[in-house]
Amino acid sequence: MASTTPEGGSIETAAALGPGAGAVAAPAPRRTGHYSKSRKQRLVQILFILPAVIYMLAFFGYPVIKNFVMGFQDYTTTTFYTGEAPWVGLDNYADVVRSPVFMQAAINTVIFTVGSIVGQLIIGMILALYFQKKFPGSGGPYTMNASETTIGTSWVFDRRDDYWGDKLPFKRVVISVFDNENAMVNGLKTGQLNSVLLQTADQQAAAKSDANLTSQDTSFDFQGILIFDRGGKLNPALGDARVRQALNYAVDRDALVKGIRQGRGTATSQVFGTTTKGYEAKLDTYYSYDPAKAKALLAEAGYANGLTVTLPNLPTISTDNIRTALTSQMAEAGIKLEWAESANPLQEIFRQFKFSGMVMNMGQSSNDWNYVQTYIQPGTFNFFANTDPVLTEQAAKLQKSTGAEYEAAAKAINERFVEQGWFIPFYRMNLLPGL
Repeated sequence: MASTTPEGGSIETAAALGPGAGAVAAPAPRRTGHYSKSRKQRLVQILFILPAVIYMLAFFGYPVIKNFVMGFQDYTTTTFYTGEAPWVGLDNYADVVRSPVFMQAAINTVIFTVGSIVGQLIIGMILALYFQKKFPGSGGPYTMNASETTIGTSWVFDRRDDYWGDKLPFKRVVISVFDNENAMVNGLKTGQLNSVLLQTADQQAAAKSDANLTSQDTSFDFQGILIFDRGGKLNPALGDARVRQALNYAVDRDALVKGIRQGRGTATSQVFGTTTKGYEAKLDTYYSYDPAKAKALLAEAGYANGLTVTLPNLPTISTDNIRTALTSQMAEAGIKLEWAESANPLQEIFRQFKFSGMVMNMGQSSNDWNYVQTYIQPGTFNFFANTDPVLTEQAAKLQKSTGAEYEAAAKAINERFVEQGWFIPFYRMNLLPGL
């Protein structure tokens, strides 16, 4: 979360992040073997640049030398083919100088060279000076104070005096890192922090019960399972829409809202937010909790004996309560949820692509096109580049349409998401900014 500083003071806010890692230094090892460590490293460095050196010598160095030598030989079509050109010394250069067009060619070369260099310098300088100007929208209202920033602990931003827009009321913004929301609430109570954004229901309740704190409900994120592997690359079962639909029927969303969120949320089966053109209230209840129907869909897809789905365990998102509830609910439908532990889960999810999906909190933009960019186009949340002909067609319509056609395309995309079980949303979360 961000912390701000009014005209006369400072205000802080918190960001909940995982703990960082440290490093220790060890004495350098003694030299062993024929080569020292530094000499071996030097050899490795030479081997790395050797291909580039060979390339430069073969395709740049040799042609330059060859052309220089050819200047002193009598090359014709025949001698070029045979390679046996007689040596003529400076005769070629003398012929060039005596040529009636030599002087004009020399003048043209000088004019071209000088004109190109001067023109580039003048135009480049004009453009550089022009883009030094402050344009509306170019740059934010704050700059990072590097001397007071401690990476991984706190980021300090000072207000720009030359900011093009309205002068903001805070001279300084400080972003502090906290690894859990309990510490964030304590920071509010002790005055260490001025504002936080709380997501867990128990900490929201703790903040609301304190008369010295001011809070305001807001709904922006939804929580659910993002299915990445809709093509069945890692888990072939997920390539079948009936299996994804079964997973949706296996989730008791109302129970999650009541038990996990303590009533602070709204059960939903759609990822589109309520402020979008594509939102449809009827889709919130599209998937009811129906383990029997989930089992029937699995059997129809060839998984009558059930299946196993492995998800990464991110404790700050998929808490113990969420994992326990989902595991129990899915088991009723014959689906075994396994939670994989990892020292670096985000690396394994988004760089190594080891998981078919994950429990995630996602913001619900009011811009329908953002859903196309986030979930349909290849990228961070569609790294397997799964496609669907209906979604591709409707995304193209959305991009070039307006008014009623735009709304119809957005709704068609949302309906396709839900009907094909592209995701498993649980609920829209009521968040609590505390001050």
